[in-house]
Amino acid sequence: MGRFTRKTLSFSKKKENHEAVLHIFLLKYNQDMKDKWGARQI
Repeated sequence: MGRFTRKTLSFSKKKENHEAVLHIFLLKYNQDMKDKWGARQI
C-alpha cells in the first residue's frame, strides 16, 4: 500500500500486479472508512 501513499512514484512492471495492489488498497480503504464512520446511513 505504500506505493500509493509515498511521495515518489512507483509502478508495477506488470499490469496484473498493479491492478491487484489497487484492488487491495481500495478494499482496505473502504474497510477503514466503514470502521471510522460505522454503518451510518444517509
